Amino acid sequence: MTRAAMRRLRAADPVAHPPAPRPIDTVIPGWESVGPVRIDARHTVAEPMDGRYGAGGRSRSGSRVSSGLAAGLAVGVTIAVVAFALVAVHAVAPPAPTTGTPTSMHQYADTQGWSLTYPSALHLVGELASTALTRQVTLTSFAAPRKLAGRSPAGERQSVTNQPYVLPLDAAGRFPADGVALILQPFGGFVLGPDSAFPLSLDQFGRQRAEPFFSTADDRRAAIPPAQTHAVVGYSQEITVTVLIGAKAPAALRSDLANTIASLAFRRLAPGSQVDGAEILGPASAYPVGSFTLFHARFGGNAGEPVYLVHAPGRLGFGHQCLNNGPCTPAGSFYGIGPGYNTRLGHAPVCRLRLDRPLDEFYCANMGVRWDRVGRVIARPASESFVGSNGGLYAKVTWDGQVMIVPGWGPQLSRPAVHQLWPAWHQPNEPLSR
Repeated sequence: MTRAAMRRLRAADPVAHPPAPRPIDTVIPGWESVGPVRIDARHTVAEPMDGRYGAGGRSRSGSRVSSGLAAGLAVGVTIAVVAFALVAVHAVAPPAPTTGTPTSMHQYADTQGWSLTYPSALHLVGELASTALTRQVTLTSFAAPRKLAGRSPAGERQSVTNQPYVLPLDAAGRFPADGVALILQPFGGFVLGPDSAFPLSLDQFGRQRAEPFFSTADDRRAAIPPAQTHAVVGYSQEITVTVLIGAKAPAALRSDLANTIASLAFRRLAPGSQVDGAEILGPASAYPVGSFTLFHARFGGNAGEPVYLVHAPGRLGFGHQCLNNGPCTPAGSFYGIGPGYNTRLGHAPVCRLRLDRPLDEFYCANMGVRWDRVGRVIARPASESFVGSNGGLYAKVTWDGQVMIVPGWGPQLSRPAVHQLWPAWHQPNEPLSR
């Protein structure tokens, strides 16, 4: 074909020049570059941002590659540019990089007022009545058609944190080596002791141990892994949480388990709410150290009963201050003084309780009796010799920073314990009651 004919053909059917290709932002799908990929004399490749490299881990700046690989990368970039230009000429968009489907999340809300969030990798087995004292809520990473009921060891003293549970097992009657289980046992009673701090961490759980609820034969036959247990308390409601992790459980599953534990939370209660007869009074910051605050309790539905909330500067020591693998009482203590008091005659006349603020002593406006700041009798007429110490009330700061007060328990402390509670207070030499 002559040149003149070529010119006539192009004039009849012109072809537009393709636009210049755009810069390449994504070097490899799923990797984000910190800038353009540079292959210099030392063959250094810039590091991606998010570090998704699989088992090999993050590449290090300054890592060396062979000259052949460098040449291959250079050729690959050239091919990519040519391919991009061809796509632009034909007006076809490149396929978008694929992304993983986010894990679906589920929530379990318990009637006791707590809840947790768990991923689809875990399955809710449901509630089981493990003992007369506790219920059981179980989450597993595997189908659990079979179960093994724990048994209390003969002669072992029972406690709230030492209740047997029902162990989930797979179809073969074993605990899978690559599986995990989370067992929660809410306790129906009231716990004297401090609340837990949230969020929880798996690091707070006790050391792994063989559970006493299963025999050595059970352990061998069912391949039961060592367990970790932690007592969780919110508003004095306790949950015993047990974790079982198979020896070959993958890291992602362990992470899901840790995140589920961290999501465990209690529903926040408003001031005035009642929990098993106890009452929420409001934020602890409203009651400064050394204060004596009058309020009218509604214990058991009774309104108008005068009670003084006392915030001592020291530490309240008593037998329930620590739980196994659980929280302990912090420094600084609250307690209450109410109109109730001890008597040997089986009855107690109603006391119109008052506070003598200059002396920080309590007295009855209708009776000739006085108690010191912790409820020990310091004055009583001979005609009222039956009047004993003021039983007082237990109070504490809850997990969300509010004060909760409980009827039926008081300091009843020895002189050394009172000194620990009120370090700078000069106690009466001979209180009439302890």
